[in-house]
Amino acid sequence: MTPRADNAPSPQPRQTPAGGAIAWWENALLQGLLFSLCLHLLLGVSAAWFHLNAKPPGGLAENPTIELASTEGSTLTELTAIPLPAAETSVESAPHEQQFDITDLTSPFSDSNQPGGGLGALDNLGGAGTGGAGSGTGDGLGGAGGEARFFGVEARGSRFAFVIDVSGSMQEPSKIGALRAALIESIEGMLDSAHFYVVRYSDAASPLLGSTWSRASDDNKTAAKRNIMQINPMGSTNPLPAFENIFRLRPLPDAVYFMTDGVFSEQVENELPIFIEQNNRAQDARIAIHCITFTDRGAEKLMRRIARQSGGSYTHVEAPKK
Repeated sequence: MTPRADNAPSPQPRQTPAGGAIAWWENALLQGLLFSLCLHLLLGVSAAWFHLNAKPPGGLAENPTIELASTEGSTLTELTAIPLPAAETSVESAPHEQQFDITDLTSPFSDSNQPGGGLGALDNLGGAGTGGAGSGTGDGLGGAGGEARFFGVEARGSRFAFVIDVSGSMQEPSKIGALRAALIESIEGMLDSAHFYVVRYSDAASPLLGSTWSRASDDNKTAAKRNIMQINPMGSTNPLPAFENIFRLRPLPDAVYFMTDGVFSEQVENELPIFIEQNNRAQDARIAIHCITFTDRGAEKLMRRIARQSGGSYTHVEAPKK
């Protein structure tokens, strides 16, 4: 051990603040935390600078300009023309109480210069009614068969059915003569490509030529004319069996002409509209029925109802002029 020189200064003890506490900047733990904070701050600033100055991949220029593609007007038109799927809908038939504005018109038979005039024995008929076109519910041929005209009422299509009253009240020569003339004129005026079916009704139903369609050929027109001239009215007035025949036809008619000169029984008044409506729904069809009252308006209410519910027309033809 080396002896200390007498004149060497003796080491001074470390001065501490009053109370024995060490200053915060001399604390080793606080110094370590401060250093770590500064280091993380420096790393964060460096990373941010690198990110902001780095070039985007693919060699894209800074602040690229975004351009919106333009579409020509014709292209937009084509796009908007693309049909969208239609929502499924269910179409119900028009209720019986639905009202239509049906106004009687002057009969074409009173003027031979109008369409439908000049029909021989029909020239002396006068009347009023509403005409209309057929609905085209038959074999899908639309108007391929042309048109038909009966008592001045026009219908378009290719297959035409006639439900004619031959009850006893039609025995009067002028009445049966007018019916014969109108029916013959209608059939003879059809194109060869059209088809017709005539069913007579009184107590029962009786087809004129057969139980199915007859093409409007010259031979069938001649046969129909011969049978029409032999019609002998008798019996009561029940059209229900005749309409049973109509709805058994295949294809269904494009239009039906339904005429009567009198009134129907209460049973017919109640059952016929329901029968027609039920068959239209069962066949998924709506056959236009053109209803004609001849000389007597007694059945007008029923005939208007049938015309409304079927999309047909109602016409009244007055008695032949003396």
